[in-house]
Amino acid sequence: MLNDLMGYDWAISLMPYNDKWRRHRSTFHQYFGARAAESFKEHFVKHIRQATSATIMKVTYGFDVKDEHANEWVELIEHALVGFSIIEGHLGNGLSILYQCYIPSWFPGANFHRVAAHYKRLATRMSVEPFEAVKSGIRAGTAGPSASASMIENLPDGPVRQKEEEICRNSAAVAYGAGTDITTAALVIFALAMTLHPEVQKKEAELDAIVGSSRLPSFDDRDSLPYIEAVMKEILRWLVTPLGRSLLVLD
Repeated sequence: MLNDLMGYDWAISLMPYNDKWRRHRSTFHQYFGARAAESFKEHFVKHIRQATSATIMKVTYGFDVKDEHANEWVELIEHALVGFSIIEGHLGNGLSILYQCYIPSWFPGANFHRVAAHYKRLATRMSVEPFEAVKSGIRAGTAGPSASASMIENLPDGPVRQKEEEICRNSAAVAYGAGTDITTAALVIFALAMTLHPEVQKKEAELDAIVGSSRLPSFDDRDSLPYIEAVMKEILRWLVTPLGRSLLVLD
């Protein structure tokens, strides 16, 4: 009846068991099964990063990555963040810092000035453009809910507004840049940890006992899931790589 009245006869799960069903099932597994998924394993981290970028862009600025400008900003931010890996290689060597800072850009071997100028432009655009777009959306009444929109709406009036707005703008840029890297790393490390320690997956019984099979866990379940909490904390502390910048040394 469901197929006849509502047109769901194309759904494999609603087909009768016959040659047509077997042909559909075979085709589905050929292109969407576990073996088919192996052809995409080289892009595993890329897919995770795309998903986390979309989520954090929505939370931070309220933009959907399907929007043309939002997709451009994702690419801009990803490009701007490359500068961190470049600068870290120079900050690790104190002599390199002195050399690059005080040698003129035209001097042989001092091309870092040009590289730094390029990433400086990107870093400025990264922090300014999405935030300004949220401000424009608020003025036009089209801005969706986001952390940036909340910060803008709570800005004080008066002479301190400009300074406070700069703080909010920088905080939003940091939230996106750091949040994307951290979330991507956490998900990749989780997959690695579960591969190295498959016995941990047996603890899913704790999750099943509290949540069951009818819903996803929520923050209200957190106190009842101590093992899941421990797994999360272990993932977040896994093999932390320190940055080259040491505040104590610089001070």
